[in-house]
Amino acid sequence: GFTTVRSKVNKKLVPLSYCLKSGDIIEIETKKNQTPNSGWLKFVKTSKAKHEISKYLRKIELEESIKIGNEILEKSLRKLKILNRLKEFKKNYAIAGFDSLNNMLSDIGRGAVIIKDIIPKIFPDLQAKLNKEIDSTEFVDSARSDVDGINLDGVKNLVVNYGKCCNPIPGDDVIGYISRGRGLIVHELSCSNLSSLSSKQDRLVSVNWNAKEDLSFRSKIHITCIDTAGMLNEIANIISKNNVNMIDVSTDVTEGGIANIWIICKVQSRKKLDSVIKDIKKLKNVDSVERVHD
Repeated sequence: GFTTVRSKVNKKLVPLSYCLKSGDIIEIETKKNQTPNSGWLKFVKTSKAKHEISKYLRKIELEESIKIGNEILEKSLRKLKILNRLKEFKKNYAIAGFDSLNNMLSDIGRGAVIIKDIIPKIFPDLQAKLNKEIDSTEFVDSARSDVDGINLDGVKNLVVNYGKCCNPIPGDDVIGYISRGRGLIVHELSCSNLSSLSSKQDRLVSVNWNAKEDLSFRSKIHITCIDTAGMLNEIANIISKNNVNMIDVSTDVTEGGIANIWIICKVQSRKKLDSVIKDIKKLKNVDSVERVHD
Protein backbone atom coordinates (compact mmCIF):
# COMPACT_ATOMS: atom_id res chain seq x y z
CA GLY A 1 0.00 0.00 0.00
CA PHE A 2 2.81 2.44 0.84
CA THR A 3 4.15 2.21 -2.73
CA THR A 4 0.83 3.05 -4.41
CA VAL A 5 1.15 5.71 -7.11
CA ARG A 6 -2.23 5.74 -8.83
CA SER A 7 -5.35 3.65 -9.23
CA LYS A 8 -7.71 2.69 -12.03
CA VAL A 9 -11.27 1.54 -11.66
CA ASN A 10 -12.86 -0.07 -14.69
CA LYS A 11 -9.80 1.04 -16.71
CA LYS A 12 -10.27 4.74 -15.79
CA LEU A 13 -7.91 6.73 -13.56
CA VAL A 14 -9.48 7.64 -10.24
CA PRO A 15 -8.08 9.29 -7.06
CA LEU A 16 -7.04 6.98 -4.25
CA SER A 17 -9.95 8.39 -2.26
CA TYR A 18 -12.46 6.99 -4.79
CA CYS A 19 -15.32 5.08 -3.12
CA LEU A 20 -15.64 1.60 -4.65
CA LYS A 21 -18.87 0.01 -5.76
CA SER A 22 -19.71 -3.66 -5.93
CA GLY A 23 -18.41 -5.21 -9.16
CA ASP A 24 -15.67 -2.60 -9.80
CA ILE A 25 -12.47 -3.91 -11.39
CA ILE A 26 -9.43 -2.34 -9.73
CA GLU A 27 -5.85 -1.84 -10.94
CA ILE A 28 -3.17 -0.43 -8.63
CA GLU A 29 0.12 1.02 -9.95
CA THR A 30 3.10 1.08 -7.61
CA LYS A 31 6.65 2.43 -7.51
CA LYS A 32 9.45 1.45 -5.15
CA ASN A 33 10.31 5.05 -4.23
CA GLN A 34 6.72 6.09 -3.53
CA THR A 35 5.88 6.95 0.09
CA PRO A 36 2.67 7.83 1.97
CA ASN A 37 1.70 11.40 2.80
CA SER A 38 -0.54 12.94 5.44
CA GLY A 39 -3.33 13.41 2.88
CA TRP A 40 -3.92 9.64 2.88
CA LEU A 41 -5.15 9.83 6.46
CA LYS A 42 -8.19 11.77 5.27
CA PHE A 43 -9.68 8.86 3.31
CA VAL A 44 -8.31 5.54 4.59
CA LYS A 45 -10.94 3.62 6.53
CA THR A 46 -9.33 0.94 8.68
CA SER A 47 -7.67 1.70 11.97
CA LYS A 48 -4.70 -0.46 10.92
CA ALA A 49 -4.10 1.66 7.80
CA LYS A 50 -4.34 4.89 9.80
CA HIS A 51 -1.95 3.52 12.43
CA GLU A 52 0.66 2.35 9.91
CA ILE A 53 0.58 5.59 7.90
CA SER A 54 0.83 7.72 11.05
CA LYS A 55 3.70 5.58 12.32
CA TYR A 56 5.58 6.01 9.03
CA LEU A 57 5.05 9.79 8.98
CA ARG A 58 6.28 10.09 12.58
CA LYS A 59 9.38 8.08 11.62
CA ILE A 60 10.11 10.37 8.64
CA GLU A 61 9.50 13.48 10.74
CA LEU A 62 11.87 12.15 13.42
CA GLU A 63 14.59 11.39 10.86
CA GLU A 64 14.34 14.85 9.29
CA SER A 65 14.28 16.65 12.65
CA ILE A 66 17.35 14.71 13.85
CA LYS A 67 19.23 15.65 10.67
CA ILE A 68 18.26 19.32 10.99
CA GLY A 69 19.08 19.30 14.72
CA ASN A 70 22.54 17.92 14.01
CA GLU A 71 23.14 20.68 11.42
CA ILE A 72 22.04 23.37 13.90
CA LEU A 73 24.25 21.92 16.63
CA GLU A 74 27.34 21.75 14.42
CA LYS A 75 26.80 25.28 13.12
CA SER A 76 26.32 26.65 16.65
CA LEU A 77 29.49 25.01 17.97
CA ARG A 78 31.44 26.10 14.88
CA LYS A 79 30.26 29.67 15.43
CA LEU A 80 31.48 29.50 19.03
CA LYS A 81 34.78 28.02 17.74
CA ILE A 82 34.32 24.83 19.78
CA LEU A 83 33.41 22.33 17.06
CA ASN A 84 36.19 20.13 18.46
CA ARG A 85 33.93 19.56 21.50
CA LEU A 86 31.07 18.13 19.40
CA LYS A 87 31.60 14.52 20.54
CA GLU A 88 31.80 15.64 24.17
CA PHE A 89 28.54 17.57 23.75
CA LYS A 90 26.70 14.60 22.24
CA LYS A 91 27.90 12.23 24.98
CA ASN A 92 26.45 14.47 27.70
CA TYR A 93 22.84 14.71 26.43
CA ALA A 94 21.61 13.42 29.83
CA ILE A 95 23.06 16.48 31.60
CA ALA A 96 20.74 18.60 29.46
CA GLY A 97 17.77 16.47 30.56
CA PHE A 98 17.28 14.19 27.54
CA ASP A 99 16.72 10.43 27.50
CA SER A 100 18.77 9.93 24.33
CA LEU A 101 20.95 11.77 21.84
CA ASN A 102 18.30 11.44 19.12
CA ASN A 103 15.65 12.97 21.39
CA MET A 104 17.89 15.98 21.97
CA LEU A 105 18.72 16.42 18.27
CA SER A 106 15.08 15.97 17.30
CA ASP A 107 13.90 18.65 19.76
CA ILE A 108 16.57 21.04 18.45
CA GLY A 109 15.54 20.34 14.84
CA ARG A 110 11.82 20.81 15.56
CA GLY A 111 12.46 24.04 17.44
CA ALA A 112 11.09 22.54 20.67
CA VAL A 113 14.24 23.72 22.44
CA ILE A 114 16.75 26.45 21.69
CA ILE A 115 20.36 25.36 21.30
CA LYS A 116 21.55 28.35 23.34
CA ASP A 117 19.55 27.06 26.31
CA ILE A 118 21.20 23.64 26.11
CA ILE A 119 24.85 24.60 25.64
CA PRO A 120 25.29 26.23 29.11
CA LYS A 121 23.95 23.07 30.78
CA ILE A 122 26.60 20.91 29.13
CA PHE A 123 29.34 23.55 28.94
CA PRO A 124 28.79 26.01 31.86
CA ASP A 125 32.04 27.78 30.95
CA LEU A 126 30.43 29.14 27.77
CA GLN A 127 27.65 31.16 29.43
CA ALA A 128 29.45 34.51 29.05
CA LYS A 129 30.28 33.77 25.42
CA LEU A 130 26.66 32.92 24.67
CA ASN A 131 25.40 36.19 26.14
CA LYS A 132 27.30 38.02 23.41
CA GLU A 133 25.62 35.86 20.77
CA ILE A 134 22.08 36.85 21.78
CA ASP A 135 22.32 40.12 19.87
CA SER A 136 22.64 38.18 16.61
CA THR A 137 19.18 36.56 16.93
CA GLU A 138 17.69 39.95 17.80
CA PHE A 139 19.10 41.35 14.55
CA VAL A 140 17.66 38.52 12.43
CA ASP A 141 14.24 38.88 14.10
CA SER A 142 14.21 42.65 13.57
CA ALA A 143 15.29 42.26 9.93
CA ARG A 144 12.45 39.83 9.20
CA SER A 145 9.96 42.10 10.95
CA ASP A 146 10.42 44.58 8.08
CA VAL A 147 8.38 42.32 5.78
CA ASP A 148 5.06 40.53 6.07
CA GLY A 149 6.42 37.02 5.85
CA ILE A 150 6.85 34.86 2.74
CA ASN A 151 4.74 34.79 -0.42
CA LEU A 152 4.19 31.43 -2.20
CA ASP A 153 2.22 31.58 -5.48
CA GLY A 154 0.30 34.61 -4.24
CA VAL A 155 -0.58 32.98 -0.91
CA LYS A 156 0.34 35.20 2.04
CA ASN A 157 0.40 34.70 5.81
CA LEU A 158 2.15 31.33 5.47
CA VAL A 159 3.56 29.57 8.50
CA VAL A 160 7.21 29.04 7.60
CA ASN A 161 10.53 28.08 9.15
CA TYR A 162 13.85 29.54 8.09
CA GLY A 163 16.89 27.39 7.39
CA LYS A 164 19.25 27.55 10.37
CA CYS A 165 22.11 26.72 8.01
CA CYS A 166 21.88 30.00 6.05
CA ASN A 167 19.55 32.21 8.16
CA PRO A 168 17.96 34.12 5.23
CA ILE A 169 16.76 37.69 5.80
CA PRO A 170 14.92 40.18 3.55
CA GLY A 171 17.12 41.20 0.64
CA ASP A 172 18.38 37.63 0.09
CA ASP A 173 17.24 35.58 -2.90
CA VAL A 174 15.34 32.66 -1.36
CA ILE A 175 13.75 29.33 -2.23
CA GLY A 176 11.29 27.15 -0.32
CA TYR A 177 11.61 23.47 0.58
CA ILE A 178 8.47 21.54 1.55
CA SER A 179 9.52 19.11 4.28
CA ARG A 180 7.31 16.38 5.68
CA GLY A 181 7.93 17.27 9.27
CA ARG A 182 8.31 21.07 9.43
CA GLY A 183 6.23 22.41 6.54
CA LEU A 184 7.78 25.12 4.38
CA ILE A 185 11.46 25.83 5.11
CA VAL A 186 12.99 28.90 3.45
CA HIS A 187 16.66 28.81 2.41
CA GLU A 188 18.97 31.28 0.74
CA LEU A 189 19.19 30.44 -2.96
CA SER A 190 22.97 30.13 -2.53
CA CYS A 191 22.71 27.88 0.56
CA SER A 192 25.24 25.03 0.39
CA ASN A 193 22.73 22.61 1.92
CA LEU A 194 20.47 22.86 -1.15
CA SER A 195 22.84 20.51 -2.98
CA SER A 196 21.77 17.72 -0.61
CA LEU A 197 18.15 18.36 -1.64
CA SER A 198 18.85 18.13 -5.39
CA SER A 199 17.25 14.69 -5.52
CA LYS A 200 14.00 16.17 -4.19
CA GLN A 201 13.40 18.86 -6.83
CA ASP A 202 9.64 18.26 -6.66
CA ARG A 203 9.67 19.63 -3.10
CA LEU A 204 11.51 22.85 -3.97
CA VAL A 205 9.19 25.81 -4.66
CA SER A 206 9.65 29.43 -5.71
CA VAL A 207 9.00 31.91 -2.91
CA ASN A 208 9.69 35.58 -2.28
CA TRP A 209 9.58 38.08 0.55
CA ASN A 210 6.15 39.64 0.95
CA ALA A 211 7.33 43.26 0.83
CA LYS A 212 6.46 46.53 -0.87
CA GLU A 213 8.72 47.63 -3.71
CA ASP A 214 9.93 50.75 -1.88
CA LEU A 215 10.74 48.96 1.39
CA SER A 216 14.27 49.23 2.77
CA PHE A 217 15.88 46.11 4.24
CA ARG A 218 18.05 45.86 7.31
CA SER A 219 21.54 44.59 6.58
CA LYS A 220 24.53 43.99 8.82
CA ILE A 221 28.13 44.33 7.70
CA HIS A 222 31.30 43.30 9.50
CA ILE A 223 34.46 45.34 8.90
CA THR A 224 37.94 44.27 10.02
CA CYS A 225 40.55 47.01 9.96
CA ILE A 226 43.55 48.52 11.73
CA ASP A 227 42.43 50.61 14.68
CA THR A 228 43.27 54.18 13.59
CA ALA A 229 41.84 57.57 14.54
CA GLY A 230 38.99 58.69 12.31
CA MET A 231 38.37 55.27 10.71
CA LEU A 232 34.78 54.98 11.96
CA ASN A 233 34.09 58.51 10.71
CA GLU A 234 35.41 57.66 7.23
CA ILE A 235 33.18 54.60 7.08
CA ALA A 236 30.14 56.61 8.23
CA ASN A 237 30.81 59.19 5.50
CA ILE A 238 30.85 56.50 2.81
CA ILE A 239 27.55 55.09 4.04
CA SER A 240 26.02 58.57 4.06
CA LYS A 241 27.27 59.37 0.52
CA ASN A 242 25.55 56.22 -0.73
CA ASN A 243 22.25 57.53 0.74
CA VAL A 244 22.06 54.62 3.18
CA ASN A 245 20.74 55.03 6.72
CA MET A 246 22.96 53.69 9.52
CA ILE A 247 20.89 52.28 12.41
CA ASP A 248 23.43 50.88 14.83
CA VAL A 249 27.20 50.53 15.28
CA SER A 250 29.25 48.35 17.63
CA THR A 251 33.02 47.93 17.84
CA ASP A 252 35.57 45.63 19.40
CA VAL A 253 39.35 46.19 19.40
CA THR A 254 41.78 43.31 19.95
CA GLU A 255 45.05 43.57 21.86
CA GLY A 256 46.89 43.54 18.53
CA GLY A 257 45.24 46.78 17.43
CA ILE A 258 42.75 45.15 15.04
CA ALA A 259 39.28 46.65 15.12
CA ASN A 260 36.07 44.75 14.40
CA ILE A 261 33.18 47.01 13.44
CA TRP A 262 29.59 45.83 13.01
CA ILE A 263 27.15 48.21 11.32
CA ILE A 264 23.41 47.71 10.86
CA CYS A 265 21.96 49.84 8.08
CA LYS A 266 18.86 50.07 5.92
CA VAL A 267 19.27 49.66 2.16
CA GLN A 268 16.76 49.55 -0.68
CA SER A 269 18.52 46.82 -2.64
CA ARG A 270 21.33 44.30 -2.56
CA LYS A 271 23.00 46.33 -5.32
CA LYS A 272 23.12 49.39 -3.05
CA LEU A 273 24.62 47.32 -0.23
CA ASP A 274 27.25 45.88 -2.56
CA SER A 275 28.18 49.44 -3.55
CA VAL A 276 28.68 50.43 0.10
CA ILE A 277 30.83 47.34 0.75
CA LYS A 278 32.93 48.01 -2.36
CA ASP A 279 33.59 51.62 -1.34
CA ILE A 280 34.55 50.70 2.24
CA LYS A 281 37.00 48.09 0.95
CA LYS A 282 38.87 50.88 -0.86
CA LEU A 283 39.74 52.61 2.43
CA LYS A 284 43.32 52.41 3.62
CA ASN A 285 43.87 50.04 6.57
CA VAL A 286 40.63 48.11 5.87
CA ASP A 287 41.31 44.38 5.74
CA SER A 288 37.90 42.89 4.97
CA VAL A 289 34.24 43.86 4.61
CA GLU A 290 31.41 41.34 4.43
CA ARG A 291 27.71 41.09 4.93
CA VAL A 292 26.76 38.91 7.89
CA HIS A 293 23.52 37.47 9.25
CA ASP A 294 24.54 37.26 12.89
